[in-house]
Amino acid sequence: MKKLIKTIVSLTAASAMLLSTTAFAATTKTVTSYSASGTTVTSTVSGLTENSMVTYLAVKGENEAVSANGDNIVYIGQETVGSSKSATFTYKLNEQPAVGATYATIKYGSNVDAISSTNTVSVAEVAVTYDEALVSVSGNIVGEGQEANITIAAIGSNEIVKITKNGEEVEIQNTIKANVGDEIVVKAIPTEGNAAVYQLKGATLETASGEYTNSGIVRVIGNVGEVYFQFKNGDELYSMEGETKFSISDIVTGGGYYGVEVVDTYDISAYDAVAYADAEVIVIE
Repeated sequence: MKKLIKTIVSLTAASAMLLSTTAFAATTKTVTSYSASGTTVTSTVSGLTENSMVTYLAVKGENEAVSANGDNIVYIGQETVGSSKSATFTYKLNEQPAVGATYATIKYGSNVDAISSTNTVSVAEVAVTYDEALVSVSGNIVGEGQEANITIAAIGSNEIVKITKNGEEVEIQNTIKANVGDEIVVKAIPTEGNAAVYQLKGATLETASGEYTNSGIVRVIGNVGEVYFQFKNGDELYSMEGETKFSISDIVTGGGYYGVEVVDTYDISAYDAVAYADAEVIVIE
């Protein structure tokens, strides 16, 4: 074991010296596949010389040296480069890395090629913002370079109404694929004891025979006694024959999708349709 350690360190030092004289260096990529059953590391070195020898050393911690007795070595490997001009090292860790910390640093050596990059072994959390009382999230711990399947589910009768990934709205679904650095925001609404109106669309304008059709669409969630629209332009309310409230009728228990339509010869396309109810009003920008 000690003899092999000395060989690896020697090759690593040799590769560093070769950097000053070699125009192109081999490239490396490490993927840390995290799961509850264990963590697997796969490292690939590409752009090597066929039939050359590549040595791989993973040492615990960030840029740590090999200890005197070698007890901080995570993995040692040597490969002869084949016709693909690449070498792959795969191994399973004996313990789970701590989230957010560098578990090990990988160093490479070659008897011919310069290998410039140094990879690390670590796991992190994909940033998911959500209300823990309304939503459960799992699977957001992910290995470096690994794509995660994040499971998102509403708790009880609560309901998820919007999910964004890196600022862009995505389809509401139970599984979202993400990588480290992605930011996911989940918005949910309680449907028991705090019914809500989820506003989907504001005022729209269509012209027909000189008339303007102004409409609004909402999704009613939970049991709401009354829902109505007002068309607003700043502080100004649109009035039709003295009426400023335009109600939605026939709301069923549990809610659903509803709309209101106002037909007038007056153009209110500059107005926003704002929904109200005898419960919380949720407006998604």
